[in-house]
Amino acid sequence: MTAANLLTLAQMIAVVAVITFIAWTCMQAYENWANEEIKSGQMIFIWARAVFVLLVMLFLIIN
Repeated sequence: MTAANLLTLAQMIAVVAVITFIAWTCMQAYENWANEEIKSGQMIFIWARAVFVLLVMLFLIIN
């Protein structure tokens, strides 16, 4: 296994972990909103931050 292959593998593992964490965060925000623990604006803000993190990850992976 070359160093480039190892780096790609590490990046893919990290991306899967980040995507899983973001999906979990969005689901928790939705559940908190459904239980009326947070307002809809707070849930949308959490989702917007999650989308921003995904965009940054996409930028880092492509470049």
